Amino acid sequence: MTYLKRKADLFLAEWKADTERKPLMIKGARQVGKTETMRRFGRNNYSSFIEINFNEEPKYKAIIRDGYGAADIIKNKL
Repeated sequence: MTYLKRKADLFLAEWKADTERKPLMIKGARQVGKTETMRRFGRNNYSSFIEINFNEEPKYKAIIRDGYGAADIIKNKL
């Protein structure tokens, strides 16, 4: 399968390089390549990554609704 390069690829590279980067949440229209873009970015830039898809697992919406931080999510395996 051929990967279609997107504007988001440049944004993600800049986001990763920013030492003061904020957490990243991806939202957008259906079927535009968000999931594939993020999976490719994760595989190419990190030894491991976690994908939380709020559409496939609605129970995870509590993570942001209840104000959990990244450290809490990792520590408690939410």
